Amino acid sequence: MRRHLGKTVGAGLLSLALLTSLSGCLQTAQAPQSTPSAQTGSQGESQLANHAIRPYDNRMFSLAGLSWDTSADGKGFYVPQTRFLNYYDPEVGTQVPLCSQSGCRHADESCEAYLADQVTGFVDYNGIWYVMSQESYSVASLWKVDPKAHQRTKVCEFAGKEEGESYQLHCGFISHGYVYLDLSHDTMADEEEIRSDNYLVRVRLDTGEVQFLFENQYVKFLGAGENRVLISVPSSLSLPMSEKEYLEQNPGGNYLDYVSDFYSNKTASDDIVELREYTADLSSYQVLASGYIRGMMDAAMGCWGDLTLYAVEEELYLYNLATGERRPVEYSGTLRNFFFTDGRILLLTRDPGLKVSWADVEGGPTQLLKDEGDRQSVTFSTHGESQDYVYGLYSGGEDPVTCILPKEDYFAQRFDNIIPVS
Repeated sequence: MRRHLGKTVGAGLLSLALLTSLSGCLQTAQAPQSTPSAQTGSQGESQLANHAIRPYDNRMFSLAGLSWDTSADGKGFYVPQTRFLNYYDPEVGTQVPLCSQSGCRHADESCEAYLADQVTGFVDYNGIWYVMSQESYSVASLWKVDPKAHQRTKVCEFAGKEEGESYQLHCGFISHGYVYLDLSHDTMADEEEIRSDNYLVRVRLDTGEVQFLFENQYVKFLGAGENRVLISVPSSLSLPMSEKEYLEQNPGGNYLDYVSDFYSNKTASDDIVELREYTADLSSYQVLASGYIRGMMDAAMGCWGDLTLYAVEEELYLYNLATGERRPVEYSGTLRNFFFTDGRILLLTRDPGLKVSWADVEGGPTQLLKDEGDRQSVTFSTHGESQDYVYGLYSGGEDPVTCILPKEDYFAQRFDNIIPVS
């Protein structure tokens, strides 16, 4: 059954959703019934790495000063800072501004590595850089930077028009000529109260056209292909009262304690979420599943090009955004997390101990990488990758270490070869 959106915002724009964050084929819209099978493979077996480069489509913007992403050639890492783009070379272990000008002091717009004055996010898309920037307290912008021509072009901006009005861009994804952005809009309602609204907006990269999508609905973007967009949308959401509502009912009460207790007692069954497959123009959708939906649990690793992952209750599915086809991914135990690394599906489960496993996107049994036993977290958590290395946090020693690790060592779970980075 295909449903049509009836509400428009502004000049005929669709009303869609807030981005949180920021994934034998079956062709039916009904969730197939399957029983997860036992994992095969032995811990410590050496698995050859694919040395795959993460595709451009459905990449997440890297947060300035916080995250790393693969470089255009796949050999190193782009590390965005608040004004400039750094490059980390794994072969020599150095991180420097990505500038080839002799004598450049990397201090202003003349530097080849300059992105914007206040960078909040960065992504490389087919060799072109797209940059989220906070121009001022009230203005947030999206920039296009051509590193070869050394040209910067403003794609669009969101600007407050009244005193006390502001916009901020928090995160985003890029796919098939569009950017999907998490935008917040704050207005001063009175001297004591600030109203905050959140949107998922879509920006067409070649024209700068902006569509305001769902407002204040806590949706989650799971990926976009040429002809479809996958979004989870709450149809029934359990939320705490506002502070004003709480104090009206509980004069003198502690609102922070109330919110803490609310979420401590909240269960997954309290919310009902629809997984919707939208048409490319977002004019209509069909519901693929409803209930407890999980997707993009590690947003930066949540898609591999046009492939994404989502779970309905305890059933995990691989979904192809290019074809609309999906298939179940088999595993054993209780599902804790799932993401892509090196073109493979990575799974964290408890059975009863914590286990790290992988599966091929083409299908086949799940392979065990490491049995973590009673650990609460994995020894190495991945947060980025290049062609030959994974980037992440090693927590197997006295203190956590931010580092890179050759992919062969990661898939053999050999951590003696970690390379600390700063």
